Amino acid sequence: MTTRITFVHYVPLIAALVCLGLAYYVYGLGAGPIPLLFLSASAAICIGVFFVFDYPRLRYMRTANRLMKIGIPAQARIIKVEQTSKYLNLRPQIRLKVSFIHPQTGQKITAVAADYFDVHEIGSLRPGASLTIRFNPDHPEETCLS
Repeated sequence: MTTRITFVHYVPLIAALVCLGLAYYVYGLGAGPIPLLFLSASAAICIGVFFVFDYPRLRYMRTANRLMKIGIPAQARIIKVEQTSKYLNLRPQIRLKVSFIHPQTGQKITAVAADYFDVHEIGSLRPGASLTIRFNPDHPEETCLS
């Protein structure tokens, strides 16, 4: 499942640019330091929001999309299941430690895959269960669930 990266993901950065543009405009009008300070602080907050909340999600989505295109599918067995503290659209992120056999080399590989699951799907994720993953042929420890 590929996810689309859209304009909405970059709203905090665009808001920061607007705040900085307004600060420059207000500075050109000869305004005092208070509006400049307010607009600069607003831009800093928007940039902080982007890097704390949106950037990790964008990085995850880019990696998952790339692995869905170039990744090699393999059957994996779940070794360990743990819930992280991250959520996406009220779906918790679950980190799975999986073991699989590289289809081309026959080497046994242990990797960690994390994905967001609906609450009713979490019950089927238990040690010993099998699932299909995709992994990077150059770096087999880089995996995503397919």
